[in-house]
Amino acid sequence: MEKINGICIDGKMYEAKPATVIEEKACWGCELAGLCKSMFMSPPCRIFKEPHIFRHSPELTERLNNPDTNTEKK
Repeated sequence: MEKINGICIDGKMYEAKPATVIEEKACWGCELAGLCKSMFMSPPCRIFKEPHIFRHSPELTERLNNPDTNTEKK
């Protein structure tokens, strides 16, 4: 099974992408920045040693929600 660095929120997959230090400090480009601030939660990017931002991935969302593509092949 393929390993993906990401998070699933409300049925949408957000893939973690490496970020520059400037992007990480200002949350520029991260599509979860508003969610982190509105929920007063620790940003999910803190689980990584290097700076990361999250981007919505329609391809991963489709794979997650499509029963034909989200199961392991035997």
